[in-house]
Amino acid sequence: MKHPDNSIIRPAKVQDIPTIAQLYQSCMKSMQEQGSDQWNETYPTITNATEDILAGTLFVLEEQASEENGQILGVITLDELDVPAYGDMIWSETHGKPLLLHRLAVHPLAQGRGIAKRLVLFAEDHARKLGCTCIRFDTYSRNRSAIGLYLGLGYNQVAGEIHFPGREDAFFCYEKLVYKC
Repeated sequence: MKHPDNSIIRPAKVQDIPTIAQLYQSCMKSMQEQGSDQWNETYPTITNATEDILAGTLFVLEEQASEENGQILGVITLDELDVPAYGDMIWSETHGKPLLLHRLAVHPLAQGRGIAKRLVLFAEDHARKLGCTCIRFDTYSRNRSAIGLYLGLGYNQVAGEIHFPGREDAFFCYEKLVYKC
């Protein structure tokens, strides 16, 4: 279904990989220019995108210039895979199954247009369709704009934090109940 701004959210396709890789690179460069080491040459990668596409878990927000041609402005991965680093987190939802959000990215030239919000709201709807009870994810403690978005959408920070190799600061975990068992 098209949005009034003539964009759609759809599953990513293998032929989208070069565009997604370029989007990841643009976001990484923008983050680094702003003093964040959240993303670098080791994460996220083309391998991440390829595996996500083959698993059917990577979605793109595409602004459609025509029926055949569109521009990918944002991406999000949604899966139900266990994240070992989440083992020590104190989640509020202990029944049901979570949907995990990874690698939410909006091209720097398209930021500020509500694309990230649309992708997160899509994730919530997708979680309900899959019968998931909550959404969980982590984000870098330096990523203040993302944290503001998530808190504004009703996500709660959970107790604990994660430290990934090669990153200076902690990652905070967030959760939101989207469907009650």
